[in-house]
Amino acid sequence: MVEAPYDRMMLGVSPPPRVEKTDDKSTTDEDPEIEVVLVKRPPVTSSLRQSRRLLFAQTGIRAIAGTVTLFVVTLQISRAVEHVVRSLWIEPYTRGIAGVLVGTLVASPLMIMWTHLVISTPSPKRWSRLLPTKKTIWRATPATILYVVATRVVRDVPILLVRAMKVPGRVVSVANTDRSTALRNLHIAGGQLLGISFVTLAVAALIYIPAIVTMVRVYASLLPESEETIVPFDPTFDGKVVSEAEGGSGKLGLLDAWRSFNWSARFRLVKHYVKVFALQVAVVLLYLLVTVVQLRIIFGSEKTKKLVDRLSKMHT
Repeated sequence: MVEAPYDRMMLGVSPPPRVEKTDDKSTTDEDPEIEVVLVKRPPVTSSLRQSRRLLFAQTGIRAIAGTVTLFVVTLQISRAVEHVVRSLWIEPYTRGIAGVLVGTLVASPLMIMWTHLVISTPSPKRWSRLLPTKKTIWRATPATILYVVATRVVRDVPILLVRAMKVPGRVVSVANTDRSTALRNLHIAGGQLLGISFVTLAVAALIYIPAIVTMVRVYASLLPESEETIVPFDPTFDGKVVSEAEGGSGKLGLLDAWRSFNWSARFRLVKHYVKVFALQVAVVLLYLLVTVVQLRIIFGSEKTKKLVDRLSKMHT
């Protein structure tokens, strides 16, 4: 439903590359000319390490713990409302999307507040200062609905493809066929799963990423003018946001939210997601390795093998 603080900073503000001015003072008194060199450095959110350092330096551990608490509360409220709606919804085919949509919309004020807390500098004032008004929630609703629909599409596309290609049937039939037929079915199922994986990645890149970028940037554009951000950015989003005092709507449109997110920021975001995915895989593999080692120490190699066999049979 909501991403990590690093994602929020990267998606919401997308800072331009830093330009630093250095003076070349190697000249002598006889040559008073000073050469000025502009050094173009990458944005502060270009890497996880820099983002982490910036976040801890600007906010501190207490502020981070507070945002994590709000994240958990938001997630639990969304899930609770989703389960209630799913249990009361009569139509089985639209039950899932209805539950997710209503749950996310109910939790959207906290989602907006959480985004503003992540991208803004800490303040001695209460969190209630960032509670969005009804007008703010209404302005953010189209972006929230777009995100819910995109999330559901990315989730349902691989499931529908697996069912349409009858992949489970091919895998189950392996136990009831001869060796050559079983190998052929496994090869076909493997190719189908590989193709489905590529389709899912394409759908995520073309639908989910633009949707999450759009939602977060719309949320960020609704940050009160009195708040200062951790990473400086253009509050007008390249002139796309015109305040109501100047005759504009004061909000960022869906298309403008995506178009103002330049290609360099998009590449940084994709690299960020790849790094996070690699870290998650590494953590899972490390957890499995530690678990197997502990089982072998406690039960021995033979009993551990039998336990693994039993668990594998339970899931087949």
